[in-house]
Amino acid sequence: MKKLVLSAVLGGVAMFAWPMISWMALSNVHMSVMPNLPGGDSVTKAITKAVPESGLYLSPGMDCTDPTATKEANEAAMKAHMEKVKAGPNIFLLYNKEGMDPMAPGMYIRQLVLSMIVAFLAAWLLLQTKIASYGRRVAFVFIIGAVVVLAGVVPNWNWWGFPAKYIALESVDSLMSMLFGGLVIGYFANPKA
Repeated sequence: MKKLVLSAVLGGVAMFAWPMISWMALSNVHMSVMPNLPGGDSVTKAITKAVPESGLYLSPGMDCTDPTATKEANEAAMKAHMEKVKAGPNIFLLYNKEGMDPMAPGMYIRQLVLSMIVAFLAAWLLLQTKIASYGRRVAFVFIIGAVVVLAGVVPNWNWWGFPAKYIALESVDSLMSMLFGGLVIGYFANPKA
């Protein structure tokens, strides 16, 4: 149990550290994949006027809220929607109407706790193995990160058209975070010790 707790706490701190280092050292790189929106103030005013509440929005969207629609009506709506998507433009909008403090302590605390949960799960998986080599234990944790990136980050490029540069940077940050965590977890979560 001690191995698991040490791995979760210290591995989580190591995982949490990488994004801080990355954003401080490479802030220009991060911002280059998320540039300012041209005409940002006027676009923001238009969105604020048109969108009533915070949420995740798609345009063109498809209204699927009418439970009385016939099969034919749904098929026609889907066909019209697909044509709009093909023609473009396509918008994927994360809208936070109330604003937020980007330096709020709560955000950092939540992320640290999430990192510790990930470290706990990675350490628990590692402790189920018989991997004796430190390098292989680190690689095991790193591979968990690679699976998560391939299953959870990269599909946003495929399905939603997120820019490849953004996906690449998010992938590298996630993998580096798992590598930092793996260096610590691999030390403490030794199934042979």
